[in-house]
Amino acid sequence: MLGRAVIAQGNPANVDEVVTFVRDRVVPLVDSLPGSHGLAMWVNRETGMIVVNTAWADEAALVGSNEQVASLRSETLQLLGASEARIEVLEPAVLFQNAPDHPGYWSRATETRAPVDRMEENIGLFSSEVLPAIREIPGFNTIALLVNRNEGRMVANVTYTSREELDASRERAARLREESVTRLGAKVTGVMELEVAIVGIRPGIDLPAQGTPVEFPAHTAG
Repeated sequence: MLGRAVIAQGNPANVDEVVTFVRDRVVPLVDSLPGSHGLAMWVNRETGMIVVNTAWADEAALVGSNEQVASLRSETLQLLGASEARIEVLEPAVLFQNAPDHPGYWSRATETRAPVDRMEENIGLFSSEVLPAIREIPGFNTIALLVNRNEGRMVANVTYTSREELDASRERAARLREESVTRLGAKVTGVMELEVAIVGIRPGIDLPAQGTPVEFPAHTAG
């Protein structure tokens, strides 16, 4: 499975209108396309930042969807008042949930970069060492580790059950982040805090019982 994340920042006053547009117009289109595994959206109404992530069965489905969604992507950016968007293609490497996420939960996404030849080692270290430490933070619900193996990029998206729990976790999460990037030989390139607005990605595999971590196999292009 592969994901396309569209990241943009615009007018905070327009965020609710953009969420409605994505829910009413973009989600039905994405769900109708071959190989679609759905759409999820995160927002920050204070900063005007949005992240829209669509998931696809394989590279062919992801590439094939681009033309159909491009016009709606442009409309979304216009509604937001954003001049441009950053687009990232990532694949899931590790997933853990206590229970399904819901709109109104809050997430902290930490973007890092590390040597490409350490990617598999770092995924293993994340699963065995970082994930158990995150699970001990009060209010934690979900963690998804997304990676770009060709670029050495990793995005750890950790979701909490409320804004209050996210705020309370900030200091502890910062200490863990500092410790873990050193252990992984990585460099932090960005941290975003966003509210869950739309939950709609369907996993590409049958998940085991909630509370059991899943480590995904490496994606092979083509």
